[in-house]
Amino acid sequence: MGHFVIFGATGGIGSKLAEILSAQKHQITLPTHTEEKAKLLSQKLRQEYHLIDFSNSHHVQTGVEQIISK
Repeated sequence: MGHFVIFGATGGIGSKLAEILSAQKHQITLPTHTEEKAKLLSQKLRQEYHLIDFSNSHHVQTGVEQIISK
């Protein structure tokens, strides 16, 4: 199965896409700046999330590197 990184997964369209892909047994990573919603969704889907401050380019780079290394 594939590995998908879904930005905006805590919103309506993104969360539905995450649910569909997760149900198809794909690995999902949810980068987010709002931990509360991402944590709930990741628990529901049994997938992982990464807390990333999108206003900080260094934090974005570090977060993307962590996602890629998995």
